[in-house]
Amino acid sequence: MGLSRFTSRLAALTTTTTTTAVTAAAWTATLGARAGQPSQAQAHGHGHRPAVLEWLGRPALGSQANMLQQCRFAGHNRWSKIMHAKGANDAARGKVVGRVVRQIIAGIKAMNGETDPSHNHYLAAALHQAREHQLPKANIEDAIKRATGGGKGGEDPVKRIVYEGLSPVKSVAVMVEALTSNSNKTNGEIRLLFKKAPGSAITPVSYLFKRRGRVVFGPGKTGHTMAEMTDAAMEMPIEDIGDEGEDEETRQPLLEVFCEFERLIATQRSLEAAGYEVRVLESGYFGTEPVPLTDTEDIRILEEFVEALENQEEVVKVSHNAHYL
Repeated sequence: MGLSRFTSRLAALTTTTTTTAVTAAAWTATLGARAGQPSQAQAHGHGHRPAVLEWLGRPALGSQANMLQQCRFAGHNRWSKIMHAKGANDAARGKVVGRVVRQIIAGIKAMNGETDPSHNHYLAAALHQAREHQLPKANIEDAIKRATGGGKGGEDPVKRIVYEGLSPVKSVAVMVEALTSNSNKTNGEIRLLFKKAPGSAITPVSYLFKRRGRVVFGPGKTGHTMAEMTDAAMEMPIEDIGDEGEDEETRQPLLEVFCEFERLIATQRSLEAAGYEVRVLESGYFGTEPVPLTDTEDIRILEEFVEALENQEEVVKVSHNAHYL
């Protein structure tokens, strides 16, 4: 596309508008003007920037300063409870920044070095997160350089690894996406976590998942009800309609939809063109046959296992196929 169990801040930059990519030169010039200094392109005489940087010139998709109260559902974070958040712990902020940077790198690696978000759905979703969390330009540019082999001197090349396995809870499967420059170290750490959790095991489970796009949107400028949003969504390039919810602050309806991985950007643009506000944009692995969980102890064990995986520095994202009832 799926984020971690801890609450993450969604800080939006501007009200949603129908957006188009700006030129790289204009984007860097604008940043330079805000800082009172010439851009790198101006300073070094370069007139071309990667398409990924042009994409960053687009306004942010959300317009509310919100935070998701997260709970796992069918391999991703439940989004139905959204509340206002003020301030953020420095350690938590650093963790979020590090994870989003890894998502940017992983997105480029996953698509064989493609840095144009219009053709890289993983990267488009990662950049959406970068804008929402207001990542500094330097962090984003460094992530792009590392992903394309132009990182800091002496750094080992990074590669993307996906681990498959069963969790310690019943038949709940997990997909662990990691980004590492030391695969031996990462392999050992991930395998140790599976070994320490009774009942879990590294084993092929990818057939239980499908790579898809996920979007959560609100009425935006339309003022539509949930029923009207559902009707409109059915006319768009989506596969399934997921949960219904509402923004706890504004009481506006929010609707979750799933689309083919390759149609993620087209779905986003269709919603924005219709006047809707896109709140969440992600791509990843989603369970095709969710495993229902009702026992609170099972849920606790699964949550702790997923959190332990997510706390590994190299892990980018953890998905599972449990459905909380």
